Amino acid sequence: MALAAKIPANEYSLGDGRGYINIWPVRDGSQAFLIHNDGPNGATCGLKGVLRDNKGKVGSPEKSNLCLLRITQTGLLSVSVKREANSPSCSGWCGPRVWFEGAYNVPPKGCYYMQIRKKTRRVSDLVEKKEFDAAFSLSKDLLSKCRTELPDSTKIYQTNLLAMISAEKGDSARCLEYARWVQKQIPVRDDGQPAEDLLPAEHAFALEQRAKADALSERCSGEK
Repeated sequence: MALAAKIPANEYSLGDGRGYINIWPVRDGSQAFLIHNDGPNGATCGLKGVLRDNKGKVGSPEKSNLCLLRITQTGLLSVSVKREANSPSCSGWCGPRVWFEGAYNVPPKGCYYMQIRKKTRRVSDLVEKKEFDAAFSLSKDLLSKCRTELPDSTKIYQTNLLAMISAEKGDSARCLEYARWVQKQIPVRDDGQPAEDLLPAEHAFALEQRAKADALSERCSGEK
């Protein structure tokens, strides 16, 4: 009997915080997998199934529908995930404006999905405790080493934190550098609203972070 094509067990990331696929070791000729994707306004994809000979099968809780996938190894550290052309619709496993197809790559060391979530929570805890040196170091490390795995919202939020910490430490030059980067990421119209059309949650986040960056830029400009 021919051996089943197997994919190295690992976590593979879609990049930019859009999601990941976990593939487990071969067991009884097949591999279990889990796909999770994040989209706008908290929408997600969640697909859990079994992989055999590069063919993934995802069943619904009612077992009335199937989502059929082709999951192939495209490199030493990468896989491709596509819906089979003859598959029924897989949209039932995804919320609005979020999808799972694409090229997934093994993240840098220390930058797996749950590792990033743990680090961002740790940064927030350190800031709350006013342990600014430790928070600055961890946030900067996260932005440097895990940048390819972070959504834009996390990059903006963490950079504003770096600006705030720099201001608290009296480093006006560094504060301005970080605050102005955030300002460039969130351009605004003459009325102060974000220049881009955004969903409600994204709009609120953009307004909040731009206001913080503007305040920090003004504060640190005055301290030069």
